[in-house]
Order: sequence, then structure tokens, then C-alpha cells
Amino acid sequence: MSNPNLSVKFDRLEWLERTESLKPRILFLDLNYWIRLSEGQDEIYREMRNLLYKAVEKRQLICPVSLSLLMEFQKRPASNKREDIAQLMDRLSRKLSLRINLVIFTEEFRALLAGEQIERDVAYSHSKHTRAPTL
Repeated sequence: MSNPNLSVKFDRLEWLERTESLKPRILFLDLNYWIRLSEGQDEIYREMRNLLYKAVEKRQLICPVSLSLLMEFQKRPASNKREDIAQLMDRLSRKLSLRINLVIFTEEFRALLAGEQIERDVAYSHSKHTRAPTL
């Protein structure tokens, strides 16, 4: 029988930091940044892209995508520019995407109660981009 007066304090951010689940650091970019980084028209975006490449290669940083970002991205017409953005996303995200909090909360909570670290494949899921057809 459950006790309605029993409460468990769960500080998600503190738990993620304590279990080192936030390493590498996560940088979420909106679609405008992905586009600007891909195009590299301004020097600042070329420099930023190169710094991001290095940080991701050293496993210091990851730039995951999200379902909403991918849905917005899919609205763009098929083109070489879209393919360039997709390749950049694949490289900087290491083909990982954030999952919806409600989906992973149960597993996070179970792991917390068991004193375990959540597996990265539970907190993240692979994202696959299908190449735009060439015309």
C-alpha cells in the first residue's frame, strides 16, 4: 500500500551532474544556427563550426538534435544546402537526438532509486537522416 505522505525529492540536474551524465557537455542549437554554421558565410560562423568540430572530436561537447528540430528541418525543400546541413548535424550530434522527457523519466527515476547511472542509450536515441533525392 502506498503512503500518500511519502515524497521523494528528485533534483534531475543535480543527479545528471553527480552521475556525470552531462559529460560531454551538451549544446543545443536551433535550426537557424545549423543553417548559418553550414553556410559559413560569416567568419564568426566558420570559426564557431571549427571549434565545435574540435570539441566534438575530443568528446568534450555534443550538439544533439531533437524531434522538433528534425521535423522543422524536414520542411526544407530537398537541395544541396539541405544535404550540407544534414551532414553537419550528423557530425556535430554524432547522430544522437534528445528524447522526450516523459519517455525517459520512468527510466531515470528507476535508476535513481536503484542507485545506478542511466545508460546513455536510454537518455539518447539515434537519429537517422535520409539523403535528399538528387534530381
